[in-house]
Amino acid sequence: MINAAIDISLSNIKIVTNKTKFWDIARDKSINEHQEKVIIKLLDAGKDGFEGDLTNKKYRAITKTSAATANRHIKDLLNKKILREVEGHSGRSVRYSILWDNH
Repeated sequence: MINAAIDISLSNIKIVTNKTKFWDIARDKSINEHQEKVIIKLLDAGKDGFEGDLTNKKYRAITKTSAATANRHIKDLLNKKILREVEGHSGRSVRYSILWDNH
């Protein structure tokens, strides 16, 4: 029981540490409120957690923006090296994930 509690605590510390490292690097990049909302959701899910990765449709659902606005915001996050395209998906099925390293 104690080992399980320790494992949970260590996992929580790792999540907080990863988020802190991400924001330390990304804080100097201009991010609007919609982008921030999506980034927080992705970070909360963790490195392996956002099911199906981020899509334009999911971005629109989270932020209540149009497809064109979602495209602009996602492209901006790609250019700022905050998001990356997930390999194996292109065109209308393109998916994105947080770029945890290389900011």
